[in-house]
Amino acid sequence: MYSQILRKAKFLNESVYVYSHVPRDFGLNMIERKWGDWTAVSEYEKHIAVKFILHTLSRVPAFPNFIKDLPNLKALELPIDFVENVQFCNIAPKLQALTLYEACNMDFQYQWNEEIVLEKLLYLSVPELLYSFKVPYHCFPNIEWIDYDLQSDKKGQALDNLGQFKNLNHLSFSHAKNLDIFTPFKDKTIESLFIFAATGKTFPIEKICYLKSLKHLVINNIKVPFDCSLLRELPNLVELRLWNVSTILNREVLSEICASIEIE
Repeated sequence: MYSQILRKAKFLNESVYVYSHVPRDFGLNMIERKWGDWTAVSEYEKHIAVKFILHTLSRVPAFPNFIKDLPNLKALELPIDFVENVQFCNIAPKLQALTLYEACNMDFQYQWNEEIVLEKLLYLSVPELLYSFKVPYHCFPNIEWIDYDLQSDKKGQALDNLGQFKNLNHLSFSHAKNLDIFTPFKDKTIESLFIFAATGKTFPIEKICYLKSLKHLVINNIKVPFDCSLLRELPNLVELRLWNVSTILNREVLSEICASIEIE
């Protein structure tokens, strides 16, 4: 269920045009093109989801200009290296999903141009970086889904910033360490939460009960014990996935939960 919601948010059920320096099998629904083999004008209307892949290049190439002419573009995936030289205000008036992935230049401190506002954007993904990447609220006023790698956030400043967003329904956090990823969102209507590699010894998983509206919970790799009694505080839960959780306590509570359950 969670995976289906995610695919829909990123428009992965559409045909995705992939432009890459190195050919490889990208999977179903992927229309593969070589970098530089830009699409013909006759195919512009078909480009709903587009993915650009750079493979550890020492120099980031110029951004393909044709992207600004795609009338139906709704989902875009590209290296974060491009955020400072792409005029999103011109190329993405209908953009609803933006996935930024790992930079070619990891030593650079990337920043969003705060003059560029994506009013229709609903999904934003920020990758692991050496320096924290600020997501300005006024630039993404209608965001519903944030996928954020917290590796570079030592004190939870990114979380305090994200807590300002009013329309959040879905959260995905990687490398949270011991950070409190729950409290900043306790007043939000959070329906899904994905936690990956929160491996700190004092990660406050007990605060998950703050997210009363939670329907989908996926946890992959935490070191602290997970007490299933916490699930009694989540009356709307319909899906639970526990993967690579070293210690699970009070498993008998699972029989009380009206949810799809998977434990690996």
